[in-house]
Amino acid sequence: MRIGFNPAKNSSNLIKHDVSLALAEQFDWLTGLVQPARTVGGESRWKMLAALESIVYAVIFTRRTDMFWIISLRHASHKERREYER
Repeated sequence: MRIGFNPAKNSSNLIKHDVSLALAEQFDWLTGLVQPARTVGGESRWKMLAALESIVYAVIFTRRTDMFWIISLRHASHKERREYER
């Protein structure tokens, strides 16, 4: 599955979370812990918790045709890390 994101949103995500949305391309999308997040403007959003090099991340995304459209990507909170490690 392809990954896409808005370059302007990537810039703001880097400033806010110090993580590039492009990092999502490295995740194993088959083993991440996916759960519904919320619906915005009729579009369902999902949260996936995934680890990369022993760091757990939270990625918010939606499906757009044949790609995962990345909305936000950040280091997981303590609560999210515990949830992922269960």
